[in-house]
Amino acid sequence: MNKTISRYIRQNIKYPLLIEDGPASDLGMIIVIPCHNEPDVVSAVKDIYQSTQPKVSVEVIVVINGSDSDPESIEIQNKKSYEDLHALEGLPNWFSLYVIMNNSFSEKKAGVGLARKIGLDDAVRRFVHMEKYDGIIVCYDADSNCDDNYLVEIEKVFQDPKVTSIGINYEHPIEGDEYPEEIYNYIVQYELHLRYFIQMQKRIKLPYAYHTVGSSMACKVEAYCAVGGMNQRKAGEDFYFLHKLIKYGGHAELNTTRVVPSPRVSDRVPFGTGKAVGDLQASDTGMYKTYNPKSFLALEKLVKDLAATYERKAFSAELPEPVSEYLKVINGDDNLKMIIENTTDYPSFEKRFWNWFDAFQLMKYLHFLRDSWFEDIDVTEVALTDSKLENSNLKEMLAYFRGYYRKM
Repeated sequence: MNKTISRYIRQNIKYPLLIEDGPASDLGMIIVIPCHNEPDVVSAVKDIYQSTQPKVSVEVIVVINGSDSDPESIEIQNKKSYEDLHALEGLPNWFSLYVIMNNSFSEKKAGVGLARKIGLDDAVRRFVHMEKYDGIIVCYDADSNCDDNYLVEIEKVFQDPKVTSIGINYEHPIEGDEYPEEIYNYIVQYELHLRYFIQMQKRIKLPYAYHTVGSSMACKVEAYCAVGGMNQRKAGEDFYFLHKLIKYGGHAELNTTRVVPSPRVSDRVPFGTGKAVGDLQASDTGMYKTYNPKSFLALEKLVKDLAATYERKAFSAELPEPVSEYLKVINGDDNLKMIIENTTDYPSFEKRFWNWFDAFQLMKYLHFLRDSWFEDIDVTEVALTDSKLENSNLKEMLAYFRGYYRKM
């Protein structure tokens, strides 16, 4: 067995094997869906197996989970989801569905991160049983839907041996009859924030400018194990997991298909889509606040100057004051010295530098500048970042950012 995978299984998998049935000989993709108090999970699963058939067999593992402190209503919904999924008929012969339920996790541990990890770890063991270390494991959500070409496009992108992980294009529904008009307005704002946040990183050429949405990511088994697998965070598990994969290398963006996450209000996690929509609904203004573009643009000098920083072995004295102040806070000079002392050429320096000033550091930087220099702005003001967006409404702005992503 591959040493990386063997070590991961030995050190990181703590839960017993969930599925005893042997996998199909041509199994190539396993999709894991955490499910907690989800009324639409059947629709999510149907979208997958009713999509275009790939060349390989596909499995879906639904991990229905709850805590010992959940109200009875959640336990009832979880049991209903379990029964409804088991009642599904007419599954295609290339598709297998496994449903696992545990409503008694401790409140301290229970959450989406743990549910994803349990399912993904079992997916690893199933591929290991086949000695298929390049098997594809996919994260999806119980309130999401997908395009008809979802499976075949995921299969296609991983045919490139250089690709070890992907982020999949996502688009929330922004109109229709299923939700009140205000919900569609709020989700437009939130997705606009997400896309603006990545677009500003791309504008200043940060190397980790990728979307990290839990329902829209996938990787190969070996990459999953190499980065230590999924974490057990109650929220933000997708951000932490995918950024480890990005550092691992071989990350790509898949924009020829689409996941459609739900815009509904949710209190399942302390932040994320459902929480953001709920907060907007409860706010006085109904307007989402996002990072000030000046915070990103202040960092551009540091990015452009990196090669010169390596040559002079010091940060430029001409960096904008907010950036210089933040570098003092995080002991930038000492960290730079240590990075230079442990690298022998610029490419290795560059990689190590961005492993230090990574996506997590960027978030801390943005919060520092928000508190001390540049206040957050209404998301409607993202038009300030591009003249093409002048006089645009929110949906037009979002369409612009979505279009940019699809062209990549």
